[in-house]
This record gives sequence, structure tokens and C-alpha cells, in this order.
Amino acid sequence: MLGLVVGTLLLLWQANEVPLVSYADGVSYMGATGNQGLYEHNILTSQWVEASQWQAFWKEASSFQWNTIRHDMAHYDIHPPLYFWVLHVWTHIVGVQLSTGPLLNIGFHLLTALLMVFICLRLRSRAYVAVAAGLFWFLNSSMVTAAQETRQYSLLALMAVLYVCCVLVYLQKKSNAALGGIAIAATLGMLTHYHFALLIGVSVIYLIFFFLTKNEWQHLLKYAVALSLGAVLFILLHPDFYVAFERQAHQAQVFAAENILPRTIIFKSTLIELFKPKLPIAWVQKLTLWLGIIVALLLSFNYTFKQKKGVTSFKSMFKKHQGLPLIVALGISICIFTLYVFQFSPKHAMNPKYIILVTPFYFIVAAQFCNRVLPKKQINYIIIALLMLQTFDTAFNVKRYAQQSQEIAQNISNTLQSGIPIILDTAGRGSLPPVLWHVNETTKVYASSQDHLVKDLPEISNAPTLLYISNLEYHENSIEKRQLVLQKLNEIGYAPTIKEQTLFDSTIYLLKKR
Repeated sequence: MLGLVVGTLLLLWQANEVPLVSYADGVSYMGATGNQGLYEHNILTSQWVEASQWQAFWKEASSFQWNTIRHDMAHYDIHPPLYFWVLHVWTHIVGVQLSTGPLLNIGFHLLTALLMVFICLRLRSRAYVAVAAGLFWFLNSSMVTAAQETRQYSLLALMAVLYVCCVLVYLQKKSNAALGGIAIAATLGMLTHYHFALLIGVSVIYLIFFFLTKNEWQHLLKYAVALSLGAVLFILLHPDFYVAFERQAHQAQVFAAENILPRTIIFKSTLIELFKPKLPIAWVQKLTLWLGIIVALLLSFNYTFKQKKGVTSFKSMFKKHQGLPLIVALGISICIFTLYVFQFSPKHAMNPKYIILVTPFYFIVAAQFCNRVLPKKQINYIIIALLMLQTFDTAFNVKRYAQQSQEIAQNISNTLQSGIPIILDTAGRGSLPPVLWHVNETTKVYASSQDHLVKDLPEISNAPTLLYISNLEYHENSIEKRQLVLQKLNEIGYAPTIKEQTLFDSTIYLLKKR
């Protein structure tokens, strides 16, 4: 209980310190407010308008826009709508603010940790080992960081653990209630993220093997019916899902063999980052590494020693329900590795938050392993030491984030909240919220492409200062075109007066009238 309280306080602290929205956060708020389609067809570009007209796309929403959100996510995004439906409701409770998404994610994280404890208990782990598994995931620095984003990562982890929980109960009790839970969890999981299909696929393979080796084909048939019901529910709730698949196919990267090794290294680094302490102290990281090696050797020694006493081999777990978390962890990891290394997934889509579908099962499997091979006293000492290190590491990471957030907030206040007219060289969907979220509602804004600005600068009514905010990620923008825009601004009397600042992918220039 104390660990959950500490973790929740850390998440609340982190949520309260969010200084700005990212590209992905901005897109999420547009989707949740039902304005994504309206934004795609907006007529505000290439004209001076007040910032409030742009801000309305992510801060104003009518109630219960379920169909609008579903339609927009299919036609203008590549994600299913469940998270954005939930966020839509949440915004009407707490409003749209910087902490809205991170606060929502705290609930998902708490429920995930509790379900992990329940799964470990169902697998006959000792109570304190089961609690430790949930706490290690809940307090993990990478998972805490993932919770700060207004995206569906936390909900995806919850749906994954809920689905495996229902499958585990079905394997143990063969109850119709568990089948109903499987159908509902499968539906909700697919409505959260399409990668949930990886979990369903791995579990199907496991259950085929599990039931057929026992000649219990009737239970396998019932499971298939439950999944079929889940598929029907998914299609009824999100009939346009195929449109998102078509959009994703158009965005797919071209395969290049030379990218296999670099992406393999990135995947390996992601797994290391998941468990590596974030403390910027070399001796702590080295100590943690050596402790990990020593613990692994002790576990291996204990396991080998106990095998001589006739303890059942791990191979037998593949024929028992205890093997489900291990198969899920290995199966999904292999699938994610394959999709990424062979370039079905974008290059940027690899860090701990992108593998959150599988991370809870790493900790559940670790709990099974420790519970199986270590005596009670050794487990107690190891758990206490590692939990203390984990809590200290996460607290330090959140404190560092809070300090950096204060610096960013101060820079934003000095630069963007001054009411100076702003020219942006893109009106891309995700590029405006990180900038315009923070400006005064009455600030004049001109958003257009670099090509348009090079050909036709807007009329500027003798403003003494001007902000030019450039983003190179959209609409064929380039450094060369940016320099041309700056040159044309200089020709009409506006030249940079201070060194440019950066905000995510944007570069901010403060120009003063000569």
C-alpha cells in the first residue's frame, strides 16, 4: 500500500509539472475534443487570425461526440478511438489543461499494477512477491515517464493485463464468466491499439497448444467463440477501422537491409533502458549492473541446485497455465522486434513506452521465477533493497523533470506570452498546439507553408517586434527555405535580435523592426 501511495504521489507531482504539450499530445486533445476533422478542413491558414481561433481546435468541444471522434480517428489518424472516447469524458470533468492526460493515466497505471498483483496471486506467487511485481512496474522510471504523455500507452497496458487475467481465469476455472471477460477485454484492447492483435495472436497459439495436448477441444472452441464475439463487437463499434489500415500502409517505410543492424541495436537499448537506473551517477549504474549479474548468478545456482532435488522443470510450464505470462512475454517481444527491425514500424517508434504492451509480463515472469527458486528470506532482502533503489531512482527522475519543466515554463512565459505577433511556417496538425497552447488568446497569428511565405509574405502593420516560428518537419519545409523567409523579413526591416530558441521541432526567432 505504501508503495502505491508513493508511486501515485510521484505521478501526481509529474502531472502537475507538465510544462507544455508535445506533437502527440496536441493531436490527442484534437481527437478527444472531436475537432480533428474540422482542423483538417480549416480555412484559417494564410491569414492573420487571433490565437483563440486556432486554440479552439483543441480546447473546445461539445459533449458526447462518439461518432465524430470515431470517424476522425479512422480517417485522419491511425489509432482506434477508445482512449480518445475516455479522454473526451475526462476533459468534461477536469477541463482541457496541461495535466489532463497525465492525471487520467494515473488511474490506468494503478489498475494495471493491481491486476498484475492479482495475476501473480492466481499463479500462486507469495503475496509479497506478487505485490512487489506490481510495485516494480508501477514505480519503474520508464513507465512513470510514459504516463506523462496524453496517449494510449497506459490504457494499453491495462487492457493487456486485463485480457491475460481473463484468459488465466478461464484456463483455471473454464467458466463462462471468464469467456465473457475475454470477449470484452479483446474488444476494448483492439479499440485501444491495433498492436493488441499481437497479444491475441500469441494467446491463441498458446491456448491451441494448451487445450489440444489435453484433448479439451471443446474449451478451445468456446474460446474461439468468445474471440469471435469480441471481433463482432469491435467492428460494430469501429466499422471504419480499415481506413486507418489503408492510411498506415501508405505511410509505411521502404525496407532497407542496411537498417536491420541499427534497429536491432536500438531494440536492445530499449530493453536495457527499461531496467536501467536513470540516476546520472556512474557508480550507482555500475553497482546496479553488478548487483543484477550477482542476483542472476544466485538465481541460476539456486535453480540448478533445486533441480537436483526433483523440482519440476520450467519446460513443464508450457503445458500448464503458469506458462501463460512467459509465452506472452516472449511471443510479443519477438513480434515487436520483427515489426521494428524489418521496418514495418517507424524508426522513432522504439523506446520503453512503445513496448508497454509487454512490459507488465516481464515483471510477472520475474516474480514467478523469484518465487520458484529463492527461499523466503532471500526474496525479502532482495525485494526491499531493489524497491528502495527503484523508488529513489524514480523520485530523482521526477524531481529532475520538475526542475527542467520550470525552466521551460519560464522560457515560454518570456517568449510566447508576450503578445507579439507570430508567423509560423506550417499549419501541420501536430505542430501548432505545442506553440499556440501557451500564447495569449488575442495574439495575432499567421500560419502558412514556407513555400507560400517565400512567395508572398503577409502584411505586417508596423509591429515593433515579431516572432517567426519555423518547423522543418512539415510540407516540404527546409533550412534553405527558412533562410529565404528570414531574408525576406529582413528586407522589410525585421532582423533577428537574439539567438534563436527551440521548442520541440520548432525554432523560434525574435525579430525587431529596424
